[in-house]
Amino acid sequence: MKRLISNTNSNEFVKYVIKSPIVFREELSMDITKDISLLPDDAYEILKEIVADDMDKLSPLGLAIYALNREKLSDIIENITITVTREGAETFVTAIRELTNEEINDLEDYITDQFSDGWGKYFQQMSISEYADEIGYYDDNSSKLITDSSSERNTYYISFWNNANFYMNITKL
Repeated sequence: MKRLISNTNSNEFVKYVIKSPIVFREELSMDITKDISLLPDDAYEILKEIVADDMDKLSPLGLAIYALNREKLSDIIENITITVTREGAETFVTAIRELTNEEINDLEDYITDQFSDGWGKYFQQMSISEYADEIGYYDDNSSKLITDSSSERNTYYISFWNNANFYMNITKL
């Protein structure tokens, strides 16, 4: 199915932002409940860059390119792009008109599908950043910190969706 891009004045488009949480897990601890605000700065900057590059590669449609087969959205949504902030994901949606409640529900389902099993699945399987830490422990007898010169490698995996605390807040801009 080909999608026609209208020549409508961009002032006539309706824009939405969808805010949702991002969590990460560290391979060593396997803890996925960590909020994105706790991700170390270097890994956070890498994540922002990867998402921005990925959005650039998708075409001007962004994630809307995958919505072409979705009957309720294919003729209405012009663009879907994602950015990463310390608060989570910000998904920007441009529509040719204001969405109905049914279309908003379909959009929520579509974004959830992309975050859980589509576009976002890539981040759950790809390491974002690795780091090495010195291993330290306290000696009970001397109450001193003992460091081991060996280090452990850890990898961060990002999840744009998780079943524990996923939500979306949609706001018309």
